[in-house]
Amino acid sequence: PQERGFGASAAFATSITKAFFDYVKAPLSPKQLKHFTDLAEGISHGSASGLDAATVGSDDPIWFVKNETLTAFKMTLTGTLVVADTGIHGQTMHAVNIVKSNLDDDYDLTWQKIVHLGQIAEKVRADLTHNHPEHVGLLFTAAHHELQSLGVSHPKLDNLVNAALHAGALGAKLTGAGIGG
Repeated sequence: PQERGFGASAAFATSITKAFFDYVKAPLSPKQLKHFTDLAEGISHGSASGLDAATVGSDDPIWFVKNETLTAFKMTLTGTLVVADTGIHGQTMHAVNIVKSNLDDDYDLTWQKIVHLGQIAEKVRADLTHNHPEHVGLLFTAAHHELQSLGVSHPKLDNLVNAALHAGALGAKLTGAGIGG
C-alpha cells in the first residue's frame, strides 16, 4: 500500500520495469533496473533518496547511513517478521517537522534520542546477521518507545505494537516515518 513506509512506489516501478523487459524478452541488468526505478521514483517523489529502489531491487537487506554508500548484508534470522497496517497514510513531512521542532526546543535531548536509535539499529543489524531473534525483538520495542518519545508514533501504531506484544511477539515497532502506516 502507498504511504506506509515500505517503498510501495519503488516496488511498483521495479515490477513494471521487469514486466516490460520480460514482455519484450530483453535482458535487464541491475544497473538498468536501478536507473528505471530511480527515474519513476523521481517522478513520484521529486527527490527520492534511492534507498527504496536499492532495497526492493536487492535480495538482501540494505544498510543505509546518510552520506555513505548503501551496502547489503546477509540476514540469518530464523524468526518471522509480521507486518501490520493501521490503514492510515504515513505523514513523512509531518514526522520530520516534529523532530525538527523537538531539536529546536531541546536539541541535546532530541539528538541523544536520535543517536540512541542509531545505536539500536547497529545492534539490530548485528542480531539479524547472527540470528538473535529474541534480542532483535527487545531492540524493536526499545526503538518504538524512543520513537514514541520523539512524537512520531500514532495511537493506532501503539495499539498494534501492544497487541503484538500481548499476543507473544518478541518485539514490535513502527516502520517508515511513523504517524500512520
